[in-house]
Amino acid sequence: IVSILFGRIFIVQIEKSMYRRGHDLRNAVIIGDNETANRIYRALNNHPLLGYKLIGYFADTLSPIGEPLHKSTLLGTIQDAPKKLIKNNVELALISLNSNDHIKLHQLVQGCEGIDVEFMMVPDILELMASPDHVRIRELEGIPFIKIKGIPMTTWGRISKRAFDVTTSSILLLLFSPILLLIAVAIKLESKGSPLFRQDRLGMDGKSFSMLKFRSMKAGAEQLDHKAGLGITNDPRQTRVGKFLRRLSLDELPQLINVLKGEMSLVGPRPERPYYVDQFKSVIPKYLDRHRVKTGMTGWAQVNGFRGNSSLEERVKYDIYYIENWSLWFDIKILLKTIRALF
Repeated sequence: IVSILFGRIFIVQIEKSMYRRGHDLRNAVIIGDNETANRIYRALNNHPLLGYKLIGYFADTLSPIGEPLHKSTLLGTIQDAPKKLIKNNVELALISLNSNDHIKLHQLVQGCEGIDVEFMMVPDILELMASPDHVRIRELEGIPFIKIKGIPMTTWGRISKRAFDVTTSSILLLLFSPILLLIAVAIKLESKGSPLFRQDRLGMDGKSFSMLKFRSMKAGAEQLDHKAGLGITNDPRQTRVGKFLRRLSLDELPQLINVLKGEMSLVGPRPERPYYVDQFKSVIPKYLDRHRVKTGMTGWAQVNGFRGNSSLEERVKYDIYYIENWSLWFDIKILLKTIRALF
């Protein structure tokens, strides 16, 4: 078992080394010009470690200026593809056609009969899927079904995650209790008001709860949120102690109490205020899917740099990926990345 394991690791490293130097790469093309085709180009272009080299795309019109695919080479129309696949030594064709292009797809497959090329197609229902990167096919009585949306956690998964949250949050509260006390005293000495700040946030299933934080602003500052905006830097309402706490994310430590109470988890999508949820749910696709699990102190989006003023759309994509790919080891991995990010 050990020999097989290390043998495979050794071979994979050799392959990656060859790919990195540009050797043994398989020529690949994209067939189609839509948003999904642009997403494929962004994901695969300049990633030689995957073993592919994108040499261009086939489409009936040139990709518009500004689109990622415009940077690639237009090899010809979709009808030209069968002949040019052989000419360009293509081994993989990534097909991204819209539902109204199925006739072209049928003609393309017919025209490529006898050609030794691998075809992979992205379904035109991609945008409906909660996590298009994690599509599964399930067979029921011989009929194949594409799973569009799955249940994030089994009953045992919820039990194990809750047990991990309770154990870890209890230990951390005990370890950090002297630091929590010092922070509370520092806040109290600098400004009037309670060291703790409570704010309504929406958690699992859209239920409201009172999230705890160390107060990093002057007392009553939340009443001016509508003037200050969301997640602005160098907020003049911040105190000196508050700036220090936010820089090290120490203001989030009281949320360990929320975790212990079961209102939050250590890892999950960050909770948002009801007002902003109402604003975002109508303009950001799948935004409400974030509420399918407990919200967390840290998340997959945060450890990948999406926090503060970062793109909400990208943040949601990372949150959905976490939900659809949850495992206890994934939680531990995110916590370890959070610790590294803090340092």
